[in-house]
Amino acid sequence: QSGGDNIAIMGVSSATDSSEEGKVSATVNISQNLNNGSNFSFVPSGSAFSAGLNESAVIQIVKDALMKYDADKTGMVDHALETAGGNIISTRCTESYQVHQAEVSILGFPVYRYSTNTPRTIIQPGRMPGQCWAFKGSQGYIVIQLAGSVRPTGFSLEHIPKSLSPTGEIDSAPREFEVWGLQQESDEGVYLGSYEYNQNGDPLQYFPVTEENAQYFPMIEVKINSNHGNLQYTCIYRFRVHGLRYV
Repeated sequence: QSGGDNIAIMGVSSATDSSEEGKVSATVNISQNLNNGSNFSFVPSGSAFSAGLNESAVIQIVKDALMKYDADKTGMVDHALETAGGNIISTRCTESYQVHQAEVSILGFPVYRYSTNTPRTIIQPGRMPGQCWAFKGSQGYIVIQLAGSVRPTGFSLEHIPKSLSPTGEIDSAPREFEVWGLQQESDEGVYLGSYEYNQNGDPLQYFPVTEENAQYFPMIEVKINSNHGNLQYTCIYRFRVHGLRYV
């Protein structure tokens, strides 16, 4: 077998690992091998990666893997996940809170600085203190383009636990919020439910759709109506959208 085949075999093996890094690297390996013209005929028949796959089929496998690799915490696919095709369309009139830039240093010397306060953070993996989207005040909006048209069944909002907060408090966590389904950014939207995040509950909390309907939406709007007492800003760490994707 060629070196490219060996890499691909490693990728297929990694795809069964529970490690998030393993699943991501597996999809990258598969994609790279496809671009290099590697032959997938060595993969055992009946496996997820069987022989004779064309480019579009492999690309779909990669996208599906990226959507599912982050489902370990909830057991549900996140249709808002950026690496699976989710995107931030708008924050309406919401103003991001000014924060200091993060800095990467080697031996104490700064080698790279980058802004950590972007709305994209809420549809990306990773939950470390400060790794959130902060906006001014206690009310804000965000419109998320989903990876496809989805009939929502529920949502997950995640914040860091108090034990990881430098102050021991999470008063910047969203409290009351509502979710709307949109066909277009300019739509008034279809109301899907109002919810309250409990700062004393689990860091990751699930909220089922309370206003049932059979519509599929390509976009979701989240409206934050209050936080847990912080007068300066509100932080959203992660927002997931769960449901049935239109095929």
